[in-house]
Amino acid sequence: MATIAVTLPAIRPRIVSTRYPATTTEVLPRAALGDVESAKADRGRVAKGTTVGWRASSTSLGLSVTALLGTLVAAAPVAQAKNGDTHVTGQGVVQTLDCNDSTLIVVGTGNNITAVGTCWGVSVQGSANVIVVDNVVNDITVYGFDQTVLYHQGEPLVWDRGRELGMTNRIDRVPV
Repeated sequence: MATIAVTLPAIRPRIVSTRYPATTTEVLPRAALGDVESAKADRGRVAKGTTVGWRASSTSLGLSVTALLGTLVAAAPVAQAKNGDTHVTGQGVVQTLDCNDSTLIVVGTGNNITAVGTCWGVSVQGSANVIVVDNVVNDITVYGFDQTVLYHQGEPLVWDRGRELGMTNRIDRVPV
């Protein structure tokens, strides 16, 4: 196997003036070439325009990001159930309950839930659940497959997340 040696040219940093766009000044790394006296003389040379060191700009950027994240975290609401929301979790649960103008949340498999009264919303997750609701005000959201949600009254927004993924669910308005 042959070895190839490649020599790269030295890169000289440039300071570009933002105040005078047509003016540029090259700073030669003389200390790297062994000319220590000339390198000491270069320290006193001032280029036209404003230059900002990496440390100052990175500190400013870091503080900006920290302030932004702090604002987002402080302003983020805490997600929690409304008082009175009804949660049904399990397998094979058969239950009749009052929605009491709150959200009905059903999670599980093979549950048969009948909700009387008015529900703000209905959310169903799992499979093979059958939910019958008298009235839905806001929305019906269904995740999973083989779910059946029937409602008698209301004009809710129906969001079938399972169908989006190719699963079959039944969500219908039925007469009383």
